Amino acid sequence: MKRVFFLSAVVVMMLLLVSCGTSNPFGEKNPIVYSLGQEGSYVFTTTDKDTVKAVVNLDKLNYKRVSGVFNPDSGVIYGAVEGSFSRGIINTGLSFSKDLKKVKGNKITYYSLADGTMSFYVPANGIVFFANADIERYYNSVFIDHTQQSDPALATAILSESTGIYVKNPTVIPNIGFDFSDQNAKRFDYLLLLSDSIKYCLRFGLKTTEYSDSFFKLIKASYTTSLKEQGIKPDLNYLKNIIVQDGLIVTLSDQVYNPSVFTSLINQM
Repeated sequence: MKRVFFLSAVVVMMLLLVSCGTSNPFGEKNPIVYSLGQEGSYVFTTTDKDTVKAVVNLDKLNYKRVSGVFNPDSGVIYGAVEGSFSRGIINTGLSFSKDLKKVKGNKITYYSLADGTMSFYVPANGIVFFANADIERYYNSVFIDHTQQSDPALATAILSESTGIYVKNPTVIPNIGFDFSDQNAKRFDYLLLLSDSIKYCLRFGLKTTEYSDSFFKLIKASYTTSLKEQGIKPDLNYLKNIIVQDGLIVTLSDQVYNPSVFTSLINQM
């Protein structure tokens, strides 16, 4: 079942009104992605314009980054758009949208689509928080209670490139160009996707040497089979450079990136 978190056209139009030079409370030195995360959930962040466009139309919004979390078990998606824009102007725009209704929660007032499929809250300049369920609960967990379980090392890794996704202790293994969905997710410590907008790599952290060895053999066999099916003769020297095992980590690199790599992963959740 596809899980999408596209902003509605009307909400987008309201956001396009904003181009003020105000900053958000997280900023460049402390992006919100460090405050996001739950066991088994996918944490993502991107500054790549084409990837953002595949998710939500923010062409004229003065944004810098879109980050969030999606849970493959519950289908819950939440996160934030970060950039330089005014809280007051965005709230004014949201209040004029006919597609949205104003909702007073226990401690926050937010805007929600009539069917409840997505809600928006602007806690400060430069931040638009979104969630497709129980926005106050997830807002509190990120901003107030700080109960999210971000992995600092993996969060730093995905911030090192224009697009990144990680999951700690995954419950399912998605198909990202190669179908490893039949693998036992409990064998993996983490999955990591990193892209510079041109190429991407996948890094798999396994929990034991035995698991790492068997997965390394599997990924080499799968990649070779895929090439043969495309009528391409495998270059063994090239394969040695792009499929690498380093202890418990298996890496597949030098893959051609386009936004569908990102969105197809989300839509599998």
